[in-house]
Amino acid sequence: MNVESNTISDFVRNRDLVRIERDRIDGRTLQAFPLGFSDTVLAVLYVYDFHIDGILFLRRDTITDIRVNATATFQRQLLDDAGYITDDLFCLPHTIDSFASLLAGLAPNQITILEEESLDESGFWIGRYVWREDRTHWMHEFTGDGNWEDDLTELDLDAVTCCQLDTNYVRFYQRYFDSHGFPELPG
Repeated sequence: MNVESNTISDFVRNRDLVRIERDRIDGRTLQAFPLGFSDTVLAVLYVYDFHIDGILFLRRDTITDIRVNATATFQRQLLDDAGYITDDLFCLPHTIDSFASLLAGLAPNQITILEEESLDESGFWIGRYVWREDRTHWMHEFTGDGNWEDDLTELDLDAVTCCQLDTNYVRFYQRYFDSHGFPELPG
């Protein structure tokens, strides 16, 4: 299913909490507030267990359904009543024409997560995006214990299905490296 742009525009304009299905990626649904979109990317404010948890950028062709249902409507009201829904949440500070344009606009030391999601096999990269003049996309990855890899990882952005920015997971690593410093880029 390719979700119609008019439908997504309505969700963005109404600041709807939606449920998103991606059947080829995950049997569970995502809850999120759509923030903006392009032909290929949907930006959403991710909601997990009533916590607003950063921005996800999803490849649109992986979305099999997106809708507002009674549960989403009720839970949006709960979030609003608790004071979690504020105008500043709905500002999208990134260009989302494509994953390439999104990543090119990031600050040099901004930590991001890129994922190639699938029910069968998935890829996960965390680190800082590096663009080189030859237009090859690279990431300087680090391990879970904060050790930076000696070499850059070449990325195939056509395989990326999700990019995470400013999620709780990313913020913890970002704060650590902001206070402890970033290494020089390899090569």
